[in-house]
This record gives sequence, structure tokens and C-alpha cells, in this order.
Amino acid sequence: MAPPPIEHINSASKIKIEPSKTHVTLKVNGGDDHDVYFRVQRNLPFAHLKLNYCNRLGFHYGAVRFTYGGAAAFGH
Repeated sequence: MAPPPIEHINSASKIKIEPSKTHVTLKVNGGDDHDVYFRVQRNLPFAHLKLNYCNRLGFHYGAVRFTYGGAAAFGH
């Protein structure tokens, strides 16, 4: 059985950071031209964000890859 195809996620293109705030708003552009917004604390581990994204859209955690600025964003 072949592994599931990897869903490539475009970079988190818009990051809204307010210096006095403890939260940031991330916009994740999906490979199929849909956007998912997250409002998270600045100290949230990236792996938690990736897991939340996968749970929202029904993807397998290992089948999703995030990139930022064209480079892979790791957070296992």
C-alpha cells in the first residue's frame, strides 16, 4: 500500500503581530486555495498548530508539510 500523498501548505502569508499582545493571528494558505485562520499564543509550539490544522481539515499529521518563505518549517 502506498503512503498517502503529502499535502503541501503554502506559507503562513499574513502574520499579524502586535507588540503588546500575547497572541498572534496566523493565516494558513492551503494547497487548494482555502485559508484557515488561527489565533494562538506566541509561545505555542509549532507542532500543536500543525496538529490543530490537521484535525480541522481531516488530514493525517504525517501527510502535511508547512513551508514559510519557500523553506520547510519544522516542528515535530
